[in-house]
Amino acid sequence: MDSDDLRSILTDGGLDLWDLIDAAVSVAATDHPNELRSRRDGIVERLFAPTSLHVSDHRHRPNVSLGIDGCGESPVEEDEQEEQIRIVAIKDQIEDPDQSEEGLCDLLQSLADMEITFKALKKAKEQQKDSMMDPERLASARRRLHENYQEAENAKKQRTIQVMDIHELPKKKNTFIARNKGSSVQANNKHW
Repeated sequence: MDSDDLRSILTDGGLDLWDLIDAAVSVAATDHPNELRSRRDGIVERLFAPTSLHVSDHRHRPNVSLGIDGCGESPVEEDEQEEQIRIVAIKDQIEDPDQSEEGLCDLLQSLADMEITFKALKKAKEQQKDSMMDPERLASARRRLHENYQEAENAKKQRTIQVMDIHELPKKKNTFIARNKGSSVQANNKHW
C-alpha cells in the first residue's frame, strides 16, 4: 500500500492513525504471533531509521540534539547519556521473546516518544559496551568491593562484643592481690 493511499483512507474514513496502528499490532499479535516476532527487528529498524528527504520540514523534527564540543560535559551530553541508557534498557526488553504484545507496544511507544534515530540506537549500544570496559570504572568497582569486604570483616568483629547487664557480669574470682608492691627493704623497715 502506498503512503498516499493510506493517507486518503484515513482522511476519508475519519480514522486515527494511532488507533489503526494499535489495532494492526493487536491483530498481528493474535493472528500471527510468530511472524510478528520474526519481523519485529525490521519494524523497529524502520521506525528509527532516518526520515527520507522528501518529508516536508514542518513534519520533520530533529532526532538527536547535538551538543557543543568543549571541555566537560554539557547538559545536552548528560541528557544524551541518560537517553542512551534508557534506549539500551528498552532494547534489551524488546529482545525478550516472551514479551507480551501490550508490553511490546508500550516499549515501542516509549522509544517513539524519545525522538531518536536507528543510528543513535546503535551508537548507544556501542557506547555502553565501551563504558563497561572503562579501566577507571573497573578500578572503582574493585575498590568498592574491597571496602565492602572490609566492612563485613569489621561487622563480624563487632558482633563478637557482647553487651551485658550489670547483674550478668561474671563474679570476680578469689585472687591474691599484693597490697604492698614496694621492695623488701621497705617492708622490713616498718615501725609498729
